[in-house]
Amino acid sequence: MKLLLLLLLAFVVAAEPGVEEPYLFTDELARLSLPELSGEIACSVRLITAGGIGETQARLLTVTDGIGVLAPLGEGIHIVTLPDGKELRSLAMTPPPPLDARVLCHALPRHGQRLLDGEAVRFLAMGDSVTATGDYEKILRRMLARASGNERIEMSERAYSGRSVDASVRNFTSDLAAAQPHVAMIMYGLNDQGAGASLAGYLEQMQWLAERLREAGVDPLFLLPTPDISRAKDETDYTPYIFRTVGYGAHLRELGAKLGLPVVDSFNAIWGQGGADLQETGRSMQPFFPPHYRRPFSSMLETEGRGDGIHPNVLGHLMIARALYAAIATPAPTPAEPPPRLRAVSRWTPGGMRTQITATMLVDGRVELYPLPGFELSGNEALTPAEPSRSLAWPQLLKADDLLKWPADLYLAPFAPMLIAIHYRENGSRLQTVVAPFPEGGGFLRGRQVVAPGDKVLVEREDGTTLGVALPLDAEVGRIPLLEQLGPESWAAAEVAFVRFGAVDRGEATVDGALDEWSMEHAFPVGEPVQARWTRGRDDHRVSPSECYLKVAMRAGEKGLYVAIRGTGQLRRDLFTFYFDPRAPELLGTPGGYYWLGGSFLDDGRLKLGPGETARKVEGLAGAWRETAGGLELEIFVPYMLFAQERWPIGGDLGFSLDWRHRGADGTPDTHLQWAEDGHPWSSLWYGVLRLMEDLATRPFRVRIK
Repeated sequence: MKLLLLLLLAFVVAAEPGVEEPYLFTDELARLSLPELSGEIACSVRLITAGGIGETQARLLTVTDGIGVLAPLGEGIHIVTLPDGKELRSLAMTPPPPLDARVLCHALPRHGQRLLDGEAVRFLAMGDSVTATGDYEKILRRMLARASGNERIEMSERAYSGRSVDASVRNFTSDLAAAQPHVAMIMYGLNDQGAGASLAGYLEQMQWLAERLREAGVDPLFLLPTPDISRAKDETDYTPYIFRTVGYGAHLRELGAKLGLPVVDSFNAIWGQGGADLQETGRSMQPFFPPHYRRPFSSMLETEGRGDGIHPNVLGHLMIARALYAAIATPAPTPAEPPPRLRAVSRWTPGGMRTQITATMLVDGRVELYPLPGFELSGNEALTPAEPSRSLAWPQLLKADDLLKWPADLYLAPFAPMLIAIHYRENGSRLQTVVAPFPEGGGFLRGRQVVAPGDKVLVEREDGTTLGVALPLDAEVGRIPLLEQLGPESWAAAEVAFVRFGAVDRGEATVDGALDEWSMEHAFPVGEPVQARWTRGRDDHRVSPSECYLKVAMRAGEKGLYVAIRGTGQLRRDLFTFYFDPRAPELLGTPGGYYWLGGSFLDDGRLKLGPGETARKVEGLAGAWRETAGGLELEIFVPYMLFAQERWPIGGDLGFSLDWRHRGADGTPDTHLQWAEDGHPWSSLWYGVLRLMEDLATRPFRVRIK
């Protein structure tokens, strides 16, 4: 009976009309599978292009043996409507320009010649939901096969919707083993920026991926994150969204140049011709986005501009694939009209930070200036041929220590100030970024150190000199601001973030929620005001620390790690996540794989514990809790196998992070308490260190200059 049902289902599926090849060139015939039709069939065809939706045209299809053929109307999304109202959709594209062998072999030094020789070449697309919901790599395959004559080009993807670049970092080994690529295309940034991931951390992880791929014999390349035309609540203002990833993309372009990698300008590929102002520019991109990401062969033009403004449709992915093909297969074009040349410098004045920007070669139109997300600018009237210079003020940066606040700590303290400049002309707009450095260079170098208790941390300056900063003997965790005047108009800013190693004793425990058998003498705190952090830095919504304050102790047993937590306050609605990095001590705090375990409270003293995507499902995972007079106590046993170990790491250290999400009462926003973190826990860069120690009183500091 089951076999009959399967056969009937297969027949029904096979009987559905469809397009044999949804991506074809404009000089090819679309082959439509029409199993229930024959003879001449009347249909209608519409074409969606970057310029809009074309007029409906009547066509006759001659169907023979269930196949009808149709010549494309031109480049764009074709909508073929059958007599019964069903629609068949496909994408037609202009054939690619000739492939330049020298450009290809320069862009893909290991495997470009392999592609030219007709050998099998495997491409891997790595990224977030933009990659997961689209097919730029499949379109690129058709282009490369057409231009080279090599039909042995294979495409695969490893994409993680909703994730940042750390998803590809932590899954790197398994992804590489499964795909075995010759070429890897990496596109991240939308979620990294949206989740408040550190820009410096984003670049460090992108570099890690590129370097590990090269070590594996792969040719890597970067793709810039694409625009976001999700609209504000009034559905008219694109400003908060449209270029939110530009800062990440500009620095990624610099990283690609440093590493000698191709960088694909997928941002401007989607931006296209732009418009006369920012709102018109946003509307001009509507053809490249769908009503919903599950409808990639549709366009927002069909829903009057409503839909998914984050995930490009097939027309948008065609633009990405075309930019990718141009970056690796054709010489860089010479612009017919070079953009205006913009130069800027920033200075500290008694009234705060100001930036002077001047345009040359601005012969027509206007240049409007915008800050990166989170910043404000005043005095930013457009640059014009008549007034090509402006002095801009930064209202949030009135004194040097404002550099240590969000968003300056993300975009400005580690980097030179940056502006977004859009040149508007009659025929559209073009975006570029402008770096506005301070007159005196220099500053503090970012990095990580392990420092013995009571010693000074040595902070290195860019000129090679060092600054000694004493760490407080009685502190477990803290931050020390670094501000140094480099000249009359320049300041350098950084922060010394430190946390003591968590002491781990040897021994076993009974997981019953009662901590009578535990000595909490060497427990570490999670609840200090400096530990209340989220994506915008310090973010504490507690009435006082006692509303939620934890002391955490650890034991290394024979089969796993025991965790004991004593907390004050009403915590039953709270959530928590443990993160584990079992790599060698010298790798802790650098990009790499990690594992996590999430937990919440159930009734009757039980805990709900769930391993993360890379963690192993293991037997023996256990947890219990009980209420106390002032809060609660809990115990958890985590088998080492959950983070791919058979015993406590041989090196004696375990990278660890704890993110405790406290649910405030009466609609109060949640407070994230993080032991050693910096607001974005989905990365191993800022984990603390647990150390198996005989002398539990002697614990060094883990220090980070950020």
